[in-house]
Amino acid sequence: MVLIGASLGVTWYIEYGPRRAETVSALMDQRRVDWMRRMRERDMRIFDAALLGSLQNGSAFFASAALLAIGGGVAMLGQVEKLAMIAKDLPIGLSQDRAVWEIKLLVLVAWLAVAFLKFAWAHRLYSYVIILMGATPNLGEKTEDNAADQAARVAKLAGLSFNRGLRALYFALAGLAWMLGPLPLLIATALVVRLIHRREFRSKTQETLATRLPN
Repeated sequence: MVLIGASLGVTWYIEYGPRRAETVSALMDQRRVDWMRRMRERDMRIFDAALLGSLQNGSAFFASAALLAIGGGVAMLGQVEKLAMIAKDLPIGLSQDRAVWEIKLLVLVAWLAVAFLKFAWAHRLYSYVIILMGATPNLGEKTEDNAADQAARVAKLAGLSFNRGLRALYFALAGLAWMLGPLPLLIATALVVRLIHRREFRSKTQETLATRLPN
């Protein structure tokens, strides 16, 4: 299927491709490592906890939104006949069988479910980062603990899961175009791939992160 192939291709290119070190995701991973190292210098880590709380809230918001969208998609499965009648009356005349509409809705719900699982896991990982931050000793203390490095790694995994959830939402939006037919699906998928590529490799954010600013 077009959506699955495009999603796997984009994910591979961003996470394992030859230019993976240039992506916004990879550049932000390095900033996460810098954050955890700076965190060790602070006796009071209220600021760091507030930042992580904000990240948790963001992942929780997207998880809730995806769950609500899943509920709407499941509800639509019980109204397929009405949906088919409405689509048939449109000027473009979408005359399709009930089974076709059900398959399209199920595919859309599946993408939303993937997004929900990724956001929910990112939320859980951020809670692990908070625990690791609490277990991290202050800089200069004699200890063999590597909690700061562990916190950075888990924070990177949380960011990875969150990014995958966002990409799943993007492709779910592309899946909506499938309701109009195969050609709109191809166009929407191509636009989503271009959008993701631009944001990871050619955006102002990527340019800023890739530039070493003077101290």
